[in-house]
Amino acid sequence: MTNNINCKGAKVFLFLGVFILVLSTMTTSVTAQESSFDIPDGDLSALIDAFDAAQDATDTIINLASNGRYVLRHIDNRRDGKNGLPSIRGRVTINGNGATLARDTADDAPMIRLLHVAASGDLTLNNITLLNGTGMGRTPGDEGGSLFNRGTATLNDVTIADSYSELFGGSIRNLGVMTINDSVIIGSRSGLGGAIHNDGAMVIRNSTISGGLGELGGAAIHNRGQMMIENSTLSGNAAIGDGGAISNNADGTLIITNSTLSGNTATGRGGALSNMGDVTLQSVTINDNSADADGVVVSTAGRVTFVNTLIANSSGTNCIIGVNVEVNVSGNNLATDSSCPAFSETSFDALKLDLLAYNGSETATHALLPGSVAIDAAACIVPDDDESLTDQRGVERPQGTACDVGAYERVGAG
Repeated sequence: MTNNINCKGAKVFLFLGVFILVLSTMTTSVTAQESSFDIPDGDLSALIDAFDAAQDATDTIINLASNGRYVLRHIDNRRDGKNGLPSIRGRVTINGNGATLARDTADDAPMIRLLHVAASGDLTLNNITLLNGTGMGRTPGDEGGSLFNRGTATLNDVTIADSYSELFGGSIRNLGVMTINDSVIIGSRSGLGGAIHNDGAMVIRNSTISGGLGELGGAAIHNRGQMMIENSTLSGNAAIGDGGAISNNADGTLIITNSTLSGNTATGRGGALSNMGDVTLQSVTINDNSADADGVVVSTAGRVTFVNTLIANSSGTNCIIGVNVEVNVSGNNLATDSSCPAFSETSFDALKLDLLAYNGSETATHALLPGSVAIDAAACIVPDDDESLTDQRGVERPQGTACDVGAYERVGAG
């Protein structure tokens, strides 16, 4: 009745090549046909006209007014639910310039999603806020309060706030290929996947997901596809069920590197993470999470790989690993109890973790204070998709004689 534990490690980014192949096969050739639209502040008619025109152009650029506000008040179409704007079927770039795209919250206004990307669509969103999107209904398709993606979508410097879906993905439902960079998702609510429900291929980089509520689990994310999370923070999310931050389905492959999971809660198991598929945690700090039914990192099936990861200050047991789960361990992993296989046990006082704060980057981290046993305690292992070794903030590793355990690399005397 013991786990299969491999302390030599393994290739942990095997699906990256498949992910790149998916990206390449969904890329269409660029022609000279291009349209550009400058949309006056609040002009919904001009915005809808630009979306309609985008279906006939190879490339469409839509420039919103600087710090403008566009409030959707009507149902435009019913592709995968009620949408406030025409479905995107071509290649569209929306330059938000700090603008907000919102659903009208008046009592007589319809419950509508903000954006829909068809299988042929390719959407890039830059510097925009998506507000109050809603996916209502309990039929397939009524999902993703702000964005439903069947094609390709890239989000750069996007804030998504106060989105809701009755079923899956309070903010985002992804069935295609999606990249999220330098973005914030806050205050999302849904049944499964409070902020994001992923069935496709997704990369999240340098982003924050907080304040999510998963009424059936997976308060920030429910993953059934292929997902990579890098240099990001998931904090203050709450699940009614399993997976206070993330639930990873049996079909899911999840890789988390240089990231922080902090202050998440679950009424079931897995205060930070509930896994039934394939999950890798490399240079991750997991701190101050709780689960009413015990276990902050729970894997009842599948495979779990730990590389230089730190698990601390949990309410209850740090790890619950099923007897048939394959466990791979590399580097030096630290935990504040003996429940995590092949981890080095230490005390929370010895870790000397600071409070969650913005320590020189756009995502919050737990700094290592002087004297922490995590300083210079890890083997320096470069993730397979990187050419350099850095921490969550982009600070070069190592700063001392060896790398630090977790997402944070201390600069200066340890």
